[in-house]
Amino acid sequence: MYTVSPRDSERYCLRILLLNTKGKTSFEDIRTVDGITLNTFAEAAKRAGFLDDDRYFRQSLEEAAQFQSAACIRSFFSCLLCFSEVVQAQDLWNDFADAMSDDYIHQGYNRELAIAFAYLDVLDLNTAILNTAILNS
Repeated sequence: MYTVSPRDSERYCLRILLLNTKGKTSFEDIRTVDGITLNTFAEAAKRAGFLDDDRYFRQSLEEAAQFQSAACIRSFFSCLLCFSEVVQAQDLWNDFADAMSDDYIHQGYNRELAIAFAYLDVLDLNTAILNTAILNS
């Protein structure tokens, strides 16, 4: 049995749907859940309840947003991305981008630029984390 990385979300969700549903005869049929044809396999898998959601990660980020600095939240988010199977990373980013960019806002940058800087910081952190993991393996 071949595996698919959860980071390739459409293929990953297609695989989950194929493994957990019977009698499907087309891609459209696979994307149909409870009589509703959804646009993506990810939407179908989520609606069918096959995907673990990011509830725990979301709760952890909410807690961090209340008590930690923006830099700490960015670092935590980077660790989640590198070492956990986050299902909807973009949704988490969208929901917590303001908390992760708060320090740049306080430095006088506008919201759009602050979020861009925070995004670049997360990218740099992910690169450093993964480089360290590769060197240590």
